[in-house]
Amino acid sequence: MSCCFLRFGDERAISWCAIGGVVGPCCFPGGGFRMPGKGGAVDISIPDLGDVDNVRLVRWLVDVGQQVAEGQELAEVETDKAIFVVEAPAAGVLTELLSAAGDAAQPGQLIARLEYR
Repeated sequence: MSCCFLRFGDERAISWCAIGGVVGPCCFPGGGFRMPGKGGAVDISIPDLGDVDNVRLVRWLVDVGQQVAEGQELAEVETDKAIFVVEAPAAGVLTELLSAAGDAAQPGQLIARLEYR
């Protein structure tokens, strides 16, 4: 399972929760953590696809600055057997693409960020 982390400044959510005395983070579909009622950046990674070591990012389905819905398809990735999609783990605005179409990647590799609301 891949995981993406909410960032508060330079701290990851788990560290922030421990320092802030919050009971714990909330999980949401697609992996990752977010604090209730807080906006923040979500790192989007290539999901775990089983026994797959490498994938190729086929194409982006959204552009930087575009509003996306939770579960919306963001990108297509290809293995030697199939094409899979990477979905938005939360509603928000795609703020940064860290991999380009045609790039090789590995499960867990960071490929984009979105600012969720």
